[in-house]
Amino acid sequence: MNLNPGDLVFIQGGWISFFDLGRFEVVTSPVAFIAMVSRPESPLRRFFRLMTGGR
Repeated sequence: MNLNPGDLVFIQGGWISFFDLGRFEVVTSPVAFIAMVSRPESPLRRFFRLMTGGR
């Protein structure tokens, strides 16, 4: 896939599609979900949870 910033991409039902300017056509490809990567919680979010009593 050759995607550029600002390209419009659709993901639905395990498929991704976008318009390829080089080939001047819509490209559709299956997508496989491998895993989610957790990221550390931001200090601002922790502070907000602390101030609102949330968990």
